[in-house]
Amino acid sequence: MRNLNFLSIFLVLLIILSLVGSNNLLDKFESRGKIEVYDHGCLTNVLNNRNFNNEWIESEIIAVSNPELSGTTFFINDNMDLNTLMHNLILIELIQSNVKLDRIIIQKSPCAKAICKANQNTWEYIFRGWFMATISSGILTGNRDIPIYLRLYDSSKYWRPYRVLNDHLNLDLNNNRINNHGRPNDVSIKTKTKLCFEKVIKSKCNNCFNQSLSLDKIERFRNQAYSIADPQKLPLSLYPTITIVYRSGHEFNRGMVKQQRDALIQMIHIKHTECNVKLLDLGIRSNDENMINEGQLNWNSQVRMMKQSTIIIATHSVFEANIMYMRKGTTFIELLGNYRNAKIESNNYNELAKMFGVNRPRVIVKSMTTARQGNYALNIDEINQILDLISKALIKKKV
Repeated sequence: MRNLNFLSIFLVLLIILSLVGSNNLLDKFESRGKIEVYDHGCLTNVLNNRNFNNEWIESEIIAVSNPELSGTTFFINDNMDLNTLMHNLILIELIQSNVKLDRIIIQKSPCAKAICKANQNTWEYIFRGWFMATISSGILTGNRDIPIYLRLYDSSKYWRPYRVLNDHLNLDLNNNRINNHGRPNDVSIKTKTKLCFEKVIKSKCNNCFNQSLSLDKIERFRNQAYSIADPQKLPLSLYPTITIVYRSGHEFNRGMVKQQRDALIQMIHIKHTECNVKLLDLGIRSNDENMINEGQLNWNSQVRMMKQSTIIIATHSVFEANIMYMRKGTTFIELLGNYRNAKIESNNYNELAKMFGVNRPRVIVKSMTTARQGNYALNIDEINQILDLISKALIKKKV
């Protein structure tokens, strides 16, 4: 009996210490401007799929909207695209640091109706794999599978719980709902204009890519992403792989004209005969064996492509968020426009590349004069800059 009392006291002390440690971590991240923490209150505008701002109404005596909203909620309210992952990188740090999270709620629907009907939705192609890598990297340190609450469309009446490590998302497009959601005790949350919580954590993206993650947590996340996307651990090519990324078939595609793209490929082959050159067209499908295309680019193949690439050449766009899946010491050459705010827009990706150990030189393209540009042309000086950066990257990689 005496031993049982000692054991009980020991377990209580462990729980108290873990809670104190968790609160200290939250205080540290909040003081660094990485997160916002709210206790006992309500968020407004939670039904708005376009409004970024949730006003917080604090009240110590207010009841939570549902019993399911007790504990700690990580709340995501961003445009649902690749940048969302960048804005919420702190979630990787929190989960791996054993900060206790009871759920993650994604306010906005993660896929557009037209895309969903084609069964190529942004959840499956972008978010699911990222959350799998993020949550599983925390389980390695003792955290647990955390339910993610999401809705497919603006009109959906419930956030459905979904556990990415155990469930396969079954999209019931006719009924606007998610089947096979979570565990038996995971209850859906009815959407309301105002939701009241016990505790809410939100990412605060004010210079949020500057030292958001520690190196060990970056490696753990990246290795988890690789093991999920490439369970067979396919070997890297014996020869450097250069991937040229562009988008065709769209009015504002900021795409390199085909003749120059072909010329650039030819010059790479002449100067670097040892390299494989791949094309990634984000806009069309192709049967060309050297072309990766959007029809193949689910999350798994996307991560494998980033992992396999020694050098990626791409126009500035949200695609650059995929830098987080590149190997340390590889190179991403950004083709940046010569228009107002271009460098400002590019700086966040520069911080992301530094954090993940990826080299990211840029070439300013004079003919790209607007963010809503169609095809652009490279001049000979810009092509030579690209070739020179490729040579430097290959030398650095060998060293």
